Amino acid sequence: MKKILNIILVFIGLAGLSSCEEFLDRSPISDLDPQNFFRSESEIRSATLNIYTYMDDLRMLRLEQYSDNCFGRKNKNAIAYTYGTHTPSLGIFEETWSENYQGIAQANLVINAEIGEDVSDDLFNSYVGDAYFMRAWYYSDLLFLFGEVPIVTDAPSVTGDIFPAKSSIDDVKQQIINDLDEALKYLPVDPEKGRASIGAAQMLKAKTHIFMSEFEDAKDAAKAVIDLQKYELFDDFRELFYEESENTNKEVIFAIQFVASLRPSSFYQKIVNSSRFAICLELANLYEMEDGTAIDDPNSGYDPQKPYLNRDPRYRVTILTPGDSRTIDGVETPLIGRTTASITAMIGDKYKNWDKDYSVYNGSDYILMRYADALLLYAEALNEVSSSPGTEVYDAVDQVRARVGLPGLPAGLSKDVMRTRIRNERRKELAMESQRLFDIFRWDIGDEAYNGTFDGYNQSKLDDLNNLVFEIATDLDPNRNYDPERGYFWPIPQTEIDVNENLVQNPGYN
Repeated sequence: MKKILNIILVFIGLAGLSSCEEFLDRSPISDLDPQNFFRSESEIRSATLNIYTYMDDLRMLRLEQYSDNCFGRKNKNAIAYTYGTHTPSLGIFEETWSENYQGIAQANLVINAEIGEDVSDDLFNSYVGDAYFMRAWYYSDLLFLFGEVPIVTDAPSVTGDIFPAKSSIDDVKQQIINDLDEALKYLPVDPEKGRASIGAAQMLKAKTHIFMSEFEDAKDAAKAVIDLQKYELFDDFRELFYEESENTNKEVIFAIQFVASLRPSSFYQKIVNSSRFAICLELANLYEMEDGTAIDDPNSGYDPQKPYLNRDPRYRVTILTPGDSRTIDGVETPLIGRTTASITAMIGDKYKNWDKDYSVYNGSDYILMRYADALLLYAEALNEVSSSPGTEVYDAVDQVRARVGLPGLPAGLSKDVMRTRIRNERRKELAMESQRLFDIFRWDIGDEAYNGTFDGYNQSKLDDLNNLVFEIATDLDPNRNYDPERGYFWPIPQTEIDVNENLVQNPGYN
């Protein structure tokens, strides 16, 4: 009931209101004068929760299609980006820019508002932390994807600067950190479900610092998440992503909230058992055998004609391979699903509960930050500031591995080898969770990610469960290309360049 109430408040904006009719009779939030807006808690609450509504789960999910993890069938924007033929006029650039700045404008409305005499400072402060966090969230999304962007911190106004110039990457980063520091003054450890927490703010600090290669600061922020002792790894990696687990799941730090009967999650239908996310063989082959040996080890026992057998359990949660089985209504059932429509003959399986009908929407929350990510960020940052990996680095990574029954990493790894192992662990653990593009950008591995071969299996030999032949098919997406002249950052949307003469286009797009 608490979650259902929260969904109503966040996504319909009825906080503190007695009826839909009363809500619809009010002026739109964005049209209200902040000088006389906050006369009651219901108004503060409604405006604050509205800030969260600009997060777009589908857009975030599709970021996987812009990476080397999968091919996005029918996603013309992603295909153009991975081929290096994208222009500033692609819709994804405008969509991302617009959604983030709408969220920022709503946050600015709250942060800059005056409060009425009947509203206490304590009451206002119980909401303003959300506004600072969410403004940092939206600016971080802009920083990670566009780099230099305008910083706007005033409340929306026709008399304000409506043609702002870009700020430097360092200034945008500092704005994010400053907002998170402000948020940390007010956010609780245990907020109302769906709202930001101290852990979420520290996690976003860690991600921002590590994006900027500020490893000492990233280490401290990730350690702050761990030291809260509020989060823990969920026992079952598959059920971690189930709607049914949400009330007992202590791994999730921040997520977009959904309830099937009120606001169902559409990302669920798009990813699970769908050929729109064709998993590449390189990702699949990263997953070790269940005893921790690599599949190319001659003693691993790997069977190339049954590549899903005896693997790291995360493989079967993340990827559906033809012939692999799932327990459906208590019966172990071999499957093909829609793999035959995938160019690699492998598709995404994360979030899929096989006892549910995947053809309909459900109420699964879209997880944005979770504890396993915090552990891996901490391990990575600590490894970078250390001369060689110590016990704490091993412990953080090994916790993530132990959750799925894998042995710990071998002792005596060098700093460079540990870096590679952590990066591989992130890719396996967080595949299909919108993290890979973030990692490609900050690790500067565009040439490796986009200029390499994109392989899979010959789908024509995997359409008959009684006669499956796993034949590797190479270079299935041969036009992938990384252009170092453009780098990683997306272009400023052409629509924004056209209306704002003070905006300078990102390098490589003029």
